[in-house]
Amino acid sequence: MENKIDIAFDSIDNIKQVNELSVVLYPDSFFYGLWDNQEILVKSDIHSISNFKKLLNIWKKNFDLNIVRLLSTVKPFVHVPQEMAAGKGFNSKFKNVYPVKNQNGLKDVDDFLREEISTLHYLDAGIVKELNKQNISFKTAHISTALANYSYLADTDLMAHVHENTLHICLTQNGQFQFYNQFHCEGAHDYLYYFLWVLDYFKLNPAEAKINIGGLMNEDSSILSLLRTYISEVNLIDRNLRLPSEHPKHYYYDLYLCKSCV
Repeated sequence: MENKIDIAFDSIDNIKQVNELSVVLYPDSFFYGLWDNQEILVKSDIHSISNFKKLLNIWKKNFDLNIVRLLSTVKPFVHVPQEMAAGKGFNSKFKNVYPVKNQNGLKDVDDFLREEISTLHYLDAGIVKELNKQNISFKTAHISTALANYSYLADTDLMAHVHENTLHICLTQNGQFQFYNQFHCEGAHDYLYYFLWVLDYFKLNPAEAKINIGGLMNEDSSILSLLRTYISEVNLIDRNLRLPSEHPKHYYYDLYLCKSCV
């Protein structure tokens, strides 16, 4: 990404009103958000995975959390028909897609809301262990499932999220899931390449396409400037997110996905 963006803030006025936690898991870090009983995001920060146990103890002590939602963004993941997800051979589903060896994670399966599709992926075993130890109720999902479920309600061709150097892209057409993948990008032209590749593969005209995108970028970023040169409509989301601060809402799109689709 271009410049480091500070997404941390704390606007908690009354700890008794905080009742929900969203945690977005990245390969070496996690992005968290605390929500109050009015569904307003009141605190957010990003930490190393190694700090999760310490922070969980603080949250458990200070807040009465009704639910913790975990959104994993990491590989490996694979989409299969729901009847296949229930069968044996979890690891075999990844054959020819990802090398799966000695996974330090717990097997997890998410179901799409409107289609008989499941996402198979792994969750960080240490984080799940700590939640179970603290006897905290939690739900889990992969970002591909969340993006697909959210896209069913969106008036757009592509839903996308950017975090550091990773681009997540999801496409649904006529109410049906078509595609999700994540790509490593070093600069603005890499982002443009993958967007145009997906549009071309599905025979969508960039001059007529509409993209909703969230993540850590500013309105004047080179990524958005380049995308808007080639693609008809590129919108930053999500306006439905409620914040007490002046931070741009699209910075917290992954936390909103976690809250609304997990």
